[in-house]
Amino acid sequence: DANGGTGAPSQVSDHIYAAEASGSASLVVPSQVPTRQYYDFKGWAEVSDAVMGQYQPGDTVSVDYGGSKTLFAVWEMGKPEITSTPSTTVGIVGDSWSYDVTTDRSAAISVNGASWLTVNGNTIVGTPSVSGTYNVSVTATYGSHSDVQEFQLVIVDRLSFESVPTGSILVSPA
Repeated sequence: DANGGTGAPSQVSDHIYAAEASGSASLVVPSQVPTRQYYDFKGWAEVSDAVMGQYQPGDTVSVDYGGSKTLFAVWEMGKPEITSTPSTTVGIVGDSWSYDVTTDRSAAISVNGASWLTVNGNTIVGTPSVSGTYNVSVTATYGSHSDVQEFQLVIVDRLSFESVPTGSILVSPA
């Protein structure tokens, strides 16, 4: 039983040839495993609400004569994945900086490392007032699992350029 997933292997059966109605058969758990979006397969169990797999592909399962046994896929929620990167990691004091975070599922986004950055949905945005290098940490959380992305964001002062009579350019903070 794929237990919420898809692609469970076909039923496995065997026959016991005996003079009496007793004994058991050992069956091999197929190598085919089901899939379920956003979940990791942890094995097979004899109950549908198991949190740990009792059997893995290739293990043997004993089934009593005249009986049957259903194995249920055991799933654990997988961690979300941040699938984007910032288009720029350089900003200018006084100019808005933003990053649209994309993930492989609907996850809660949070940010640390620069107090001027805030999160609105999946967008991180802010306007720096001080130049510097910020070690930014973006976290995507889904259930009790999370993915963290870290990068440096360099904020520079705005510069102004002007020609001077000597034919040079004068560069100074704005």
